[in-house]
Amino acid sequence: AITSAAKLDVTGLTKLTAIDGSKSTGALEITSTADIQTVSTGAGDDTVSYTVTTDLANAKKLSASLATGAGKDAITVDASGAGPITVDAGDGDDSVTMTTAVGSATVDGGAGKDTVTLPVADTSFTTSAYNKITTKLLNFEVLAFNSAATIDASKASQFSEFTFKVGSDANSKITKVADTQT
Repeated sequence: AITSAAKLDVTGLTKLTAIDGSKSTGALEITSTADIQTVSTGAGDDTVSYTVTTDLANAKKLSASLATGAGKDAITVDASGAGPITVDAGDGDDSVTMTTAVGSATVDGGAGKDTVTLPVADTSFTTSAYNKITTKLLNFEVLAFNSAATIDASKASQFSEFTFKVGSDANSKITKVADTQT
């Protein structure tokens, strides 16, 4: 229940499996979350780098979750493994950057104007990639790309805005943009 800004670096704490900062109102900055399956923060403007791997053969790593509560949170997610991973950004204008493919993660932006930034392995999306965007990325208004991408906006109709990061837009292409999308 931290009430002021705080940095938490858990590097080397290999037996730590959970961080519960849900009652905190200060801005928490959490780094080095490798092998910590459950992380929660409270109402501050939190910054969390969430690196997690699920392992269906390891009872302690079957699933993983991150919940950042209310606030204007900046979240970076590096998720892998076959088990379910949930990220709940909570209320506020949050920014979630996926450093890996969405995979088994379900990411919910919550209330507010939320942005999710995706890495793009290919220059164009496949049907499978559109299906993951539709079913795994919830309550986001802005879909951003950190590299060049070709996207059909009609297949990502839950987003009202699309953004291509500086340097990636030269080879980017967006088609079938609806009147309600920018």
